[in-house]
Formats: sequence, C-alpha cells, structure tokens
Amino acid sequence: SVNRPTVAGAFIMGRYYRFYFLDRLGRFAGVEDSHCSSDEAACEHARGLLAARPRCTGVEVWNRERRVAAVHPDEALPRTADRSA
Repeated sequence: SVNRPTVAGAFIMGRYYRFYFLDRLGRFAGVEDSHCSSDEAACEHARGLLAARPRCTGVEVWNRERRVAAVHPDEALPRTADRSA
C-alpha cells in the first residue's frame, strides 16, 4: 500500500521511495516520489506507474541512497539490487 488513512484521517507514512523512469535508451525520462509500506509494495507501485507510461521501458526503485530494484514491463518480478554490496 502507498499511504493508509488512520482512524483520525491522518496518513501513516511508509518509507520514502523515488521512482526513476527509463527511456528505450536507458536514460532517465522522469522521476516520481512516493511513500510505500515496504520494498515489495514499492515494486508493485512501480509496476503500476510503468503501466501508465507506455513510452518508458523500465523504472528504478530507490529508497534514499539504496537501489531497491529495476522493474521492466516484460518481467514478472523486478530485478532486486545485490544486497551484499
């Protein structure tokens, strides 16, 4: 989930993520910020964002300075970043 309302109507903010959209040459073509509850939720959000941008060939998901994944429309699951680095 992206943002969930509390009983009082305020929002519980998840972790901050930045989504970098890639063009067919692999260059950055746009950026969007959002809060998501987890890395998995951020990847799912990225798939939705990518589906709305047919000219983009992928989206990189970042949590601050950590690259979470690269999501591409032809993949069922995103490629996650190597966590051993």
